Amino acid sequence: MLTATKVKLYPDQKQKVLLENHFGSCRFVYNHFLAEGDEYYLTYRYAEKSYLNYLDTQNMRIDLKEKCPWLYKIISQSLQMWVAEAGSPVCDGGAAHIIQIHCVGEC
Repeated sequence: MLTATKVKLYPDQKQKVLLENHFGSCRFVYNHFLAEGDEYYLTYRYAEKSYLNYLDTQNMRIDLKEKCPWLYKIISQSLQMWVAEAGSPVCDGGAAHIIQIHCVGEC
């Protein structure tokens, strides 16, 4: 069963910047590892292991943080979740996950 909760946020300017940094970094990490997983699958599709597992993507995340030092400003739990989502094998028939973030007022 899907459930949803709507929450209105009224952040001050400093909190807005922090939220935007988190959203942007998580989006970057998710898209990066989605592309990595696709590339890995296309390269090794006929091999015994044709997808990246959780451990593979987490090790790659450490390397990515060294290449992109600005990711150190974001808490690791946020990034770990999206790395796991992007790195997991597709089990829903290829349906894409849709991530929507809505802001009320000036964002």
